[in-house]
Formats: sequence, C-alpha cells, structure tokens
Amino acid sequence: MKSIQTIFTFIILAFLATPQTTLAHGGKEHGPLSAMAPQGGMIKEIKNGHIELVTKDNTVELYHYDLDIKPSQVKGVKIKAEYSLPRKPYKELKLKPHLNHWSAPYSKDASHRYNLKIQIEDEMVEWVID
Repeated sequence: MKSIQTIFTFIILAFLATPQTTLAHGGKEHGPLSAMAPQGGMIKEIKNGHIELVTKDNTVELYHYDLDIKPSQVKGVKIKAEYSLPRKPYKELKLKPHLNHWSAPYSKDASHRYNLKIQIEDEMVEWVID
C-alpha cells in the first residue's frame, strides 16, 4: 500500500512541476516559430503582420502578409530597403511594387553574406544572410 502512495505522490508532483503552457494549447499563436513562410523564404513578424524575404539569383523579393499569413496588398505601404556586403557601405535597393510583394535586383559581387535592412512604415526589420 505504501508503494502505491509513493507512486501516486510522484505522479502528482511530476504533474505540478510541468509548466502549464505545455499542457494547454489553443488559440492562435503569433511568434517566429509559428509562422511558416509561404514562399519558402525567411519570415519576420512586424507590427501589423509579417514580411518574408525570398532571394532568387540576384533578385530580392519581399512578401507582405497580415497576422494570419494571408497576402496583403502593398499599394500605399511605405517601404525602403538597403543592403551591404561585408566591409562595404549600405546601398539602396530600388523596390518595384507588385500586388502583394516588392522585388529588386541586387549585386552580391561574389559574396555569399550580406545584411539587409527594411524600413516598412515606422518599423525596422533586419536580416543577416550567410
């Protein structure tokens, strides 16, 4: 009888020691791990949604999404982008608007690493690409 009480006590203590967030799951999560990038790029959360960076050859594409990762129109959204290569000054990216994304050509100059800064409305988003 005493061993059953010991096992029961151990189970109760293990339950109490488990963080409640691992036991409860519900609602929508808005965080970096919960966002899947629809275009296969790197996604970051911003104040009113998400922005996804996709690089293809010598082109940068920035996709704009709402908080539920649904495409948002970019018309009227203020955005500015610049990039820098290692030990080089930042250069502006001339972004061309499309329906739900912007695109711009850029020159990597044989470097695989660069920094990208996006000023979208009043928020700054940065990526370091290796």
